[in-house]
Amino acid sequence: MCFGGRAQGCLAAALAFMGWPLIRTNLYIDGLNLYYRALRGTPYRWLDVGKLARLLLPKHHLNRIRYPSTARRSIGDRLRREV
Repeated sequence: MCFGGRAQGCLAAALAFMGWPLIRTNLYIDGLNLYYRALRGTPYRWLDVGKLARLLLPKHHLNRIRYPSTARRSIGDRLRREV
């Protein structure tokens, strides 16, 4: 039985029983390049990345989606640019 917040484990067991392998997938998307190279100036600026990934990878279980939109910089870099 699938109780106590173990739904993901139950999904894995059900798919394994049906003969489908469950592939845990972490998705990392460069949000800045996605927007400026593919979405800017089109009617598709509001892209549901999770839904797109589920359509493209139907046998995968999306464990995590990371979507950073800018590169992280240290405080020292910011101070040097301001001077």
